[in-house]
Amino acid sequence: MKKHVFALTIPSAAAVSDTGLYPAFGSLDQVRWVPDAQDTGPAPSSATFAVWMQRAKGEDTGISQVVFSAAAVPGNDATWSVEDTGGHKFYLAGELLKVRATAADTGAAVAGKFYVYTSGNMDVL
Repeated sequence: MKKHVFALTIPSAAAVSDTGLYPAFGSLDQVRWVPDAQDTGPAPSSATFAVWMQRAKGEDTGISQVVFSAAAVPGNDATWSVEDTGGHKFYLAGELLKVRATAADTGAAVAGKFYVYTSGNMDVL
């Protein structure tokens, strides 16, 4: 299983995003949010976490596809399995991963790591 790591600091009542540097391959299996630091004061009560598959840099322009979105309390650990509504996995064939966290309300900024786990090797497609 391969782990893609994104360091995020979720600001108060705003969004932050990051795009991976390297193409990803295989099935998109799990995502996890692990907070590691927080400004003083209460954190936002909720944040929406999302993952996109998007074309690799330098390729034809393509439309990004949201493959995961869920809400959680940004000050707490959270882990999710990633499947579509029919229970099927998403497969990556060289796309870049983009992650985004959007705070639903005001509160202290929360820093942490957003992990995306993939498995298998699809680079022979």
